Amino acid sequence: MRGRILNHPEFIDRVNQTCVPVEVNVTDQGFPKGVPGLKMWEQAIRYSAWTNLAFGKFIILDAETTQYLGFSHCSLEGKTAYHDAHDALEKGMNRFERLINLREAVADSSTARADSYEKIRMLEHEMSRELAETLPCFLDHRLHTARYVVSPRLTSVIEALRMTPEGRPGKVTPRVHRLAVRALGTFLLDDRPFPPEGLRHLETFYSFMTAEEKLEMEEQFEKMGEKNERPRDFTSLPIPVPMRRRSAFILGQITNQNWSTQDPQLLEKALAWWAAHREDPGYAID
Repeated sequence: MRGRILNHPEFIDRVNQTCVPVEVNVTDQGFPKGVPGLKMWEQAIRYSAWTNLAFGKFIILDAETTQYLGFSHCSLEGKTAYHDAHDALEKGMNRFERLINLREAVADSSTARADSYEKIRMLEHEMSRELAETLPCFLDHRLHTARYVVSPRLTSVIEALRMTPEGRPGKVTPRVHRLAVRALGTFLLDDRPFPPEGLRHLETFYSFMTAEEKLEMEEQFEKMGEKNERPRDFTSLPIPVPMRRRSAFILGQITNQNWSTQDPQLLEKALAWWAAHREDPGYAID
């Protein structure tokens, strides 16, 4: 949870006025017991290689630590980081006040109780939806993989997951490496379309792709009798070939395979490698 925003004097003052700040180093200490509001984050880190590679988060919970209220990326820079964190904090505190008022209304025996229950349900749904979109592995694991496949930080992602010449992960735990290999292999084999609720992420992915990749996608979809005029077309068609090719390249890089991005057989080689290794106990996940 450490980040540049936590060194900003104005932000520190605001946090101290409204919250009880706690820093948790989950890498070394694991998740604290008895904090239900962090459960989805714990699940995401356990089952998603990509969440393990992410920077810290500023997470806001209610006083009972049961309800997620908001979050901010600690990896953002400068004014962007400050405004993102400040907005998240204000949103979280606003939600907390609404929850308190609604819970008090429910405790009252007035006729407003049913309406308050419904408003609580709607608010909790709003927060759950936001959290699921924040951690796209809860919407669809492929969305999370796609995010890193097209990430501008692709080089650093590969570097973090690359194995040493001795065949050991260099900068991550063996389990995180296995999670990444399985995620990329599954991504290669899956030809289902992305879910409609992932549109916000897909538009971002599209903006990161090269002009050549976009053209290749258009040609792929035209062959299927479809037009790819907008990223939302991803939600009705199979995963674009350029995304799968990037996945194949990353898989080769982190498993010490000498595959070139210029190799026309790159995708076929990666598919063959994964077919031969997907049942390998060394890539099993506990």
